Amino acid sequence: MAATQPPWIAELRVILVHPDGRRVPGRIAVGQPHTAGGGDPAGHDESRCAIEVTGLHSREHAIIGGGSLQALLLGVRFLGSRLHDFVSRGGRVLDPTDDSDIPLETLFGPMWGAFGATNDPP
Repeated sequence: MAATQPPWIAELRVILVHPDGRRVPGRIAVGQPHTAGGGDPAGHDESRCAIEVTGLHSREHAIIGGGSLQALLLGVRFLGSRLHDFVSRGGRVLDPTDDSDIPLETLFGPMWGAFGATNDPP
């Protein structure tokens, strides 16, 4: 992206083991959301949040939301869904310090269980 890229606000270094056995150093990262334009004080302007999974995707993605909070939450959810898909296809996400599997529920918390669920309240 351009030099105006907001700073990364959260990241985790990992080892991604692809289904074919390739081990690739990776980084899961979330950028600071920023408003794409306008100036609506209620925060309803389009906002973007950069996300990246190096070792899995070749570039960062800008996730768009109806405000900075929505862009951030959608970005984190997108990361979780991409990693879940990777693991469901036989990949692994490992801690680079000891090669232990990183449970995705640990990273994404209770929202992890919401993937694939209905929108009905419990």
